[in-house]
Amino acid sequence: MEGLENLESMLENAGVFSLDDEGNRIITDSVSAHEAYFEYVSGNSGFINRWINNVYRNYLKGRANIGPVGTFLQAYIGGCMTRSDQEVFAQIAEDDPWRLTVKNALIDIVFSPQYYLLLQGTGMAASFVTEHAPEHVNEIGYGLTSFIITANVIRMGLAAKLKKAYASISLEGLVINAPTYIKRLNNKLFGTSEK
Repeated sequence: MEGLENLESMLENAGVFSLDDEGNRIITDSVSAHEAYFEYVSGNSGFINRWINNVYRNYLKGRANIGPVGTFLQAYIGGCMTRSDQEVFAQIAEDDPWRLTVKNALIDIVFSPQYYLLLQGTGMAASFVTEHAPEHVNEIGYGLTSFIITANVIRMGLAAKLKKAYASISLEGLVINAPTYIKRLNNKLFGTSEK
């Protein structure tokens, strides 16, 4: 994977790797590794992923232990990104990319009632404007929520079985990743790399 190879070469150049007792490569200088990661993100991801990563970066500053909030942010941020960004983020989170996907899918399932509530709120707002309640709001709300739950159960199962990362299936994932997909498409079509 090109993005992962780029980051790995950046990490190699920064001298942040060493080998553990079993011969596995581990990150020994997390500060330099994080700097290399954020340099990679600034050139290869869309503005929303860059902004979220900067929030995460500021949270990490001066912390030896990321704690439960940091663990949640890793799963939410890392698992919400595109597949290639998850692969890269996992290097810095020192986690398996597929585990980030599984954790994020669980978060998406837990938060899935938000879609029903969002549609209910939209229906109520529309009824104030039109003086008529929109039809089938409940059915659409239940359908969308069920779709998100089912899609994330499948995503979680595929990630665990195949040991691969999968992009988020949620409204947040669409919003967060859209600029990255647009930027990559623009780079492929026109060979530009604007940030």
